[in-house]
Amino acid sequence: MSARFATSTVAVLGFGNQGRAHALNLRDAGVEVVVGARPGRGAESRARTLGFPVADPPEAARRAQVVAVLLPDEAVPAAWPALAAALAADSALVFAHGFNLLYADLALPPCGDVVLVSPTGPGSVLRRLHERGETLPAYLAVHRDGSGGAWALAAEYAEKLGCAPVLRTTVREETEVDLFGEQAVLCGGMNALVTAAFETLVARGYAPEIAYLECVHQLKHLADLLHERGVAGLRQGISGTALYGDLSRGPRVIGGPSRAAMAALLEEIRSGSFAREWAAEEAGGRRWLEAAVAGAAGHPIEQARRRALGPRPGPAEADA
Repeated sequence: MSARFATSTVAVLGFGNQGRAHALNLRDAGVEVVVGARPGRGAESRARTLGFPVADPPEAARRAQVVAVLLPDEAVPAAWPALAAALAADSALVFAHGFNLLYADLALPPCGDVVLVSPTGPGSVLRRLHERGETLPAYLAVHRDGSGGAWALAAEYAEKLGCAPVLRTTVREETEVDLFGEQAVLCGGMNALVTAAFETLVARGYAPEIAYLECVHQLKHLADLLHERGVAGLRQGISGTALYGDLSRGPRVIGGPSRAAMAALLEEIRSGSFAREWAAEEAGGRRWLEAAVAGAAGHPIEQARRRALGPRPGPAEADA
């Protein structure tokens, strides 16, 4: 361990999926960790159960030389005045996502380092791989180099976290690509695609349970192949019929209109329009979002899932 981490306490602010993984992995690497969590909440109880010292976030930040800001994106601006008042002028800050560095006007320590260490997966995956002795790639970026050693700080934090290989980027690139990936593929695009495919089959008389198993349930198996082998490798692992359907019909599903929609949503991200829209939704009490989530939860695809697969575990704890 370098002199910097050997003599530093790291405050992990937030103890959701991401915060829990960071705290545990850093402690396993010999780093002294204090968890910042609001008193009386579930996060405080979970952290104490795992043996971490816990303080409210400003007090945890006050005790530490390196502060990992792992609160939800939407919670950071409101929490920041109290946190900023607790930070020393040379406090080092580590963010796991650049959203607030890019879109929020945070008062940052005048002499401290501000870096981005962004694992390329959820905290649960980061922790599981660490427990197996495996690593997860991560993006590194420097937002402010107050000490002259910000890149070294980011690299060592990533190493202690169990991340490798690491790719240097910028806060803007990480943030914009991350948001685009979530909206176009990983969440928005994937959920919209499987729902539309399910609806197409059911509307034409096919059994909902079979439509679910074909268009949703099997997705994991192909995604695993894609993850392990890439696009070309996946195509080597499917039948000739599936391969011909892939290359001849896939471009019709993701054709000109879909590509234009992707370009438009990327421009909304790059211009800051999406961030402003999300901030307004949060400030308004998430009324549209909660209604949309409730509506989607009642979709026939959920009933088909239960009939096809039987009782399943509930949703995992939200990442924070």
